Amino acid sequence: MIYESYNLPKNSPTVGLFFFAEDYICFLENLKEFVEAPLEFISPEDSKWKARRELVNDKRFGNYPIGQLSIGGGTIEVFFLHYHSEAEAQEKWERGSIPKFV
Repeated sequence: MIYESYNLPKNSPTVGLFFFAEDYICFLENLKEFVEAPLEFISPEDSKWKARRELVNDKRFGNYPIGQLSIGGGTIEVFFLHYHSEAEAQEKWERGSIPKFV
């Protein structure tokens, strides 16, 4: 809301998506590696979180792309809740990505 009130662009790769807490913490702990990892997409049936109450009770689950980022320390899932296609999610992820670390 702050960005909108100042008409600032939202240049974060995490706008319009969500992580489960465990994956988000892992993402933050390994930010450089995950941001530089290739984004791959999986089907909802392949999600490690598909049995979570939040998803089982969510009628939207399965209607938005689910991305996966993998590094040597693990794999996390990114739920692109506000995107309609993998192509759109990929484009927004890359456009909003944090600059490559030097």
